[in-house]
Amino acid sequence: MALLHHPTLLVIGINSSLLLLAYLWIFPCYARNDWNQLMTLDCLFCGCSLLICGLLYWGSGEQLGFGSWTTNWFWFALLSYFIIEFPLFIWYYQRFLR
Repeated sequence: MALLHHPTLLVIGINSSLLLLAYLWIFPCYARNDWNQLMTLDCLFCGCSLLICGLLYWGSGEQLGFGSWTTNWFWFALLSYFIIEFPLFIWYYQRFLR
């Protein structure tokens, strides 16, 4: 439980949770193989991630990152979202969009 108090792991946990919810439940039920619906829902999930992280870290000056690489909460949340999303999208594409 103490690991979730570390800002970097908390943002990764938020992004992972949202993306698993999206790719395992929401996208297959509501978007299936419709690209426009998929992109619309993905933008909503990305916005939710940024909103949650913003509520936690806006104005805090918190630096997030790994090792010597650090950045502010916005860029870390956005980049980690897309890094986590990439393998999920490949899986979804092979299963539903091919």
